[in-house]
Amino acid sequence: MMRRRVLLVDDEPLIAMLVEGWLRDLGCDPILARSVEQALRAIESDCPDAAILDVSLGADNSYPVADALTARNVPFAFATGWESQSIPPPHDGTPLLAKPYGMDALREMMKRLCPGQIA
Repeated sequence: MMRRRVLLVDDEPLIAMLVEGWLRDLGCDPILARSVEQALRAIESDCPDAAILDVSLGADNSYPVADALTARNVPFAFATGWESQSIPPPHDGTPLLAKPYGMDALREMMKRLCPGQIA
């Protein structure tokens, strides 16, 4: 089975390292970005198969990344502590991974984003 390339956008180094390990355990190849600019460059150079986006990135948010992924038909989820109604259109229907989350929640979300490809 081909390993899924998953863009992980999170500006918290410890969370990013933890989730990166979980993604590897799920058979994915994580592509880590800590800012909107890094994420957009990653999408341009090596478009991922799926993505997990932290909504809040310091003073920025990940909506420009979500727009770029949507334009390329790449499935993604937002990782956030926010309520779903706080996500503005056009991304208000995006799947949410409620922070704090664990390996089991990540596995279930990855199964949803990459059907039939995550054990």
